Amino acid sequence: MNRNPEPPLKRPFFRSLHSKVVEVPELKFARPGINAFEAVIDLNKIFRGEDNE
Repeated sequence: MNRNPEPPLKRPFFRSLHSKVVEVPELKFARPGINAFEAVIDLNKIFRGEDNE
């Protein structure tokens, strides 16, 4: 992983996208493991706008 990532809105290829940047816990979403399915469900809730639970 990049230890010093540049914020997405400062990256040339991301600036032109019409999107929303969501920060999530890296260890929960970056590596497969026992909780991978739960992480997918949590990510789906974020995308659907249900992350306020």
